[in-house]
Formats: sequence, C-alpha cells, structure tokens
Amino acid sequence: MAGKEASASGDPAAQTVGFELRGEIAVLTLQRPEKLNAIDAATVASLQRALVRAEGDAQVRAVVLRGEGRAFSSGFDLGPSGAGRDPVALRAELRSDFDVIMRFWDFPKPTVAAVHGYCLGSSLELAVACDLTVAADDCRFGEPEVKFGSGIVALLLPWLLARRGVDPAYGSGPVATVVQDILTILVYFGVLRAFGI
Repeated sequence: MAGKEASASGDPAAQTVGFELRGEIAVLTLQRPEKLNAIDAATVASLQRALVRAEGDAQVRAVVLRGEGRAFSSGFDLGPSGAGRDPVALRAELRSDFDVIMRFWDFPKPTVAAVHGYCLGSSLELAVACDLTVAADDCRFGEPEVKFGSGIVALLLPWLLARRGVDPAYGSGPVATVVQDILTILVYFGVLRAFGI
C-alpha cells in the first residue's frame, strides 16, 4: 500500500512522507524533492504518524527511511516557521524536532536509513539514529549549520563518532572503509535486495 501520510490539517501540500508496505518492511519516503527533502513541521508530524503506524502494525518487522529525488535530505527546513522569534514557540519546535530524531533512536523495530545524495544537518542525525545507515557512493554528509551559528538538535553525531575514534572533520578514511565493509556484508547476505535498495 503506497501513499502519503495525511497531514493533521488534511492539506495535501503538507503530505510530505510516503508510507509503503513492502512485505514486512515499512518504507517511509521523504517527499519534498523540490526542497531536497528539507524537513519542516509538517514532515516531522508525518514522520511521527508513520512511525506510530509502523509500530502498531504487527506485520511490519522493520522500517526503511529514504528520500525521494536527488537527496536523502538537506536537514531541517531553514525557511520561516510558525515559531518566529517567540521563545516558547521556538522551544516547542526544537523539542518536536528532537523528539522525531529520538523516536528513530528508540524505535522498537529495526530501522534502516537508505541514504543517497545530500544528507545534511539534522537529516544526518536522523540517519545515525537509525539502527543501520546504508549510504550510496554519491553521499555528501555534513553539519553545515554550525558554520552559521545554528546548533545541532540532538548532538548524536559528535557522541557517536568520538566513541568510534573518528574525526568528524573528515569524510574518508575509517568512515569510508567501514561503509564499504558494511555494504559488502549486506550485499553478500542479500540484505539490500530485501530492502529494495
């Protein structure tokens, strides 16, 4: 069953996450390719609903998160939000953003991020919050928001990389070797085929 998650408002423009069952796998697709799948408030809400649906469906044994178009995601949408400069609204928005990342981290079923193209900002945190991140060879990972005075929402990346002895300033070396080793293992065992990747 394919389709976009309905928004709470019913507005088709806010339907930004696809939900498709492929056997026992729920495939969630970020569907804002014109914005490189930038994650706005409607997308956060749609992701939460899709995860509730996947968790409640006994047929679903794993979840794959992917992006439509030429990028996994450019991260949280930096366009105007409803929070504006109101500190209470901004805090609520940041909490919602944090909660969706941690929902993947704490999800009771296996989660896989199928990443291609750009994976930037908080979408990188979403990817590392999943149990497994499978990266295509064209991936560009980064946290560019730090250069502009913005913060990282969940701070998963520095914690995870430091525990693995990886310098987050580099996108090659140990990281590239680990990714290649993981892909070799996954191809050998047919895991990628099972996920339709």
